[in-house]
Amino acid sequence: MSNLITGLQGRLMGRLGVGLLTGLLCGAFGMRLWMTRETAHGRQSTQGDHSHEKGKPGEREQGVVKLSPETLKINGIEVAEAGPGTLERTITLPGEVHLDADRVAHIVPRVSGMVREVLKKLGEPVKPGEVIAILDSRELADAKAADLAAASRHELAKANLERIQKLFEKKIAPEEELLKARQALAETDIDHRTAEAKLHALGLTEQQVESLHSEKDTDYSRYEIKAPFSGTVIEKHITLGEVVNPDTTCFVLADLSNVWIDVTVYGQDIIHVHVGQTAHVKAEGIDGDTTGKLFYVSSVIDEATRTATARLVLDNVEGRWKPGLFVRATVSVASQAVAILLPLGAVQTVEGQPTVYVEKSGAFEPRKVTVGDKNATHIEITSGLKPGERVVVKNAFIVKSQGMKSELGEE
Repeated sequence: MSNLITGLQGRLMGRLGVGLLTGLLCGAFGMRLWMTRETAHGRQSTQGDHSHEKGKPGEREQGVVKLSPETLKINGIEVAEAGPGTLERTITLPGEVHLDADRVAHIVPRVSGMVREVLKKLGEPVKPGEVIAILDSRELADAKAADLAAASRHELAKANLERIQKLFEKKIAPEEELLKARQALAETDIDHRTAEAKLHALGLTEQQVESLHSEKDTDYSRYEIKAPFSGTVIEKHITLGEVVNPDTTCFVLADLSNVWIDVTVYGQDIIHVHVGQTAHVKAEGIDGDTTGKLFYVSSVIDEATRTATARLVLDNVEGRWKPGLFVRATVSVASQAVAILLPLGAVQTVEGQPTVYVEKSGAFEPRKVTVGDKNATHIEITSGLKPGERVVVKNAFIVKSQGMKSELGEE
């Protein structure tokens, strides 16, 4: 009897366990089905919320950015009205900085002599007429002595003529003697003028020639080498005690306040480059750019490189443009008027589309636009923006990054 009861209890417990296990499995399956439906519904809702993001040019976007005036000032964000402008078509060409060949001087002495003093070093500035070296020259001393002798003979001939003139007037001296005295004066005058001309050829001024009689004997051999214009000593080939002659280049001076930019013009671009065009010059390591105008375009193509050379002058008072520096010159070859012209940095790429940030009630909202032609600095807006609307024209990428941060924070 006890065995029968025990068997019935075992069967009952087995059926109860199977029922409990079946209930748990059904509950788990129902929960999973409910979560799957909720997830699908959430995805559909999310897709519905973002279905408007990829709009057409001119449509307003989500992600309005609000920035305080202090933030705008600190980050250098500038806002301006969209309006018409002139879009320049440009080509960018390689170039190199050169000395202004019209302002380079190779200083040579006009006489032979020994170097007494060297007053300027390599790299030092000079002024017009400034003495940069002094020579002791026997040749100059001989020329000065010859002039002094010629001047003395001229004075004697002049005094002799005056004496004979008085005697002739008193009928004491014959006319023949008077004519000889006049001839002697003319000859000494020619000799004197020749001696002075030689001194001028050696570099002495009129004042220096006239003051020869007041000089000391030791100064007759002093020859001064002077700077012809303001510039910088870029080469020096003279040392103390060295003997130099008119074939010796003692110094090379260059006026570095202006430099030449020689631009290489390729064959396909030659037809577009002309004298008078504006060029913007940039170089690695130099902030900003400098503008100049082409004043020369070669008429002959180089046989080796098949290129032409265009040249412009740049102001170099600050000394930023070093001769030998490689540069890039952007030459304006044409221009056209456009309805809306913005700086290149004003247009940002958001979700693969060009976008500008329009100011509305102290905030900035992204606006998709359609762009046209552009150059190295500006771009044309063909649709999506109206003239007069205020947009971010400088450091727009900062506004873009703030908008992206806001969207990420919301997510």
